Amino acid sequence: MDQQLPPNSFDSLLRDLIRYFANEQVEVALAPLRKEIDLIKRGLDEWVGTRDALKITGIDRRETLQKRATMPDTLIVAKQEGNRHYYLRSSLVAYVEANPPRRYRTKRINILPPTPTA
Repeated sequence: MDQQLPPNSFDSLLRDLIRYFANEQVEVALAPLRKEIDLIKRGLDEWVGTRDALKITGIDRRETLQKRATMPDTLIVAKQEGNRHYYLRSSLVAYVEANPPRRYRTKRINILPPTPTA
């Protein structure tokens, strides 16, 4: 003999199945986004040279960037190795967010590192 489930238990089972598969699809869709966020976070911790720092900030002169990096209470974190100056990418992004671009600044490039394609 066939046992029939009461209608309310079938409805709840169906709702549970729909929730389960919907959550699974959401997790599958979020997986690449989580990987991209991790790549971006890792890219913000890298040191960039003066040329890239000038492009990121929109500052047009190397000397101006170096002066702003040595000012007290600056957002720009810099280090010097020999004659070369390096800047922390995350600090440059913070500087750009705190100092919106002016009209005369040069066109900015993408501030995030390129994402590798697999």
